[in-house]
Amino acid sequence: AGGARGAGCVVRVGGGGYRFAGRLAGVALVSDVWIYTPRKQRWPKALLVGSSPGAMPPLMGWTAATGHLEAPGLVLFGILFLWQLPHFLAISVFRQNEYAKAGIQVLPTVKGNAVTQLHAIAYPGALVPVCLLLVPHGRAGHISLLGMGAGGALFAARCGQGRGTAGGGPG
Repeated sequence: AGGARGAGCVVRVGGGGYRFAGRLAGVALVSDVWIYTPRKQRWPKALLVGSSPGAMPPLMGWTAATGHLEAPGLVLFGILFLWQLPHFLAISVFRQNEYAKAGIQVLPTVKGNAVTQLHAIAYPGALVPVCLLLVPHGRAGHISLLGMGAGGALFAARCGQGRGTAGGGPG
């Protein structure tokens, strides 16, 4: 188990993982306050920047607990990052008219619902294989593999429902 753990280590954090976890918290704070917040009204892709701070806590916890920045922690980050995107896209379609009135540049107001729905399908489509990466890293078993695969496919399918519908409300 130690060799597998060492092989998954990307960065060895000396002096305790809590220090590096604190640095990750700083990155989350800076990216949220100084990058995402000022740009979210003018840049639809700010959503990608804004999803990073929300995905940081499991990576911070992993790093603090293990003292290392390792692949399983990065997978947990990837899961939360990809999970947030279709949720926000659904809200932006549902509240599209309100975002437009407020002058906030979200994907549906800039590119339309058809492009937004493609994104809402793509992110959960990427989420499924990222979730499954927990298995080869020894952090999930075969039952989890089946559950994550089936649940992820269902999530992706639900995100694609209503494709081709128009308007600022639910599809």
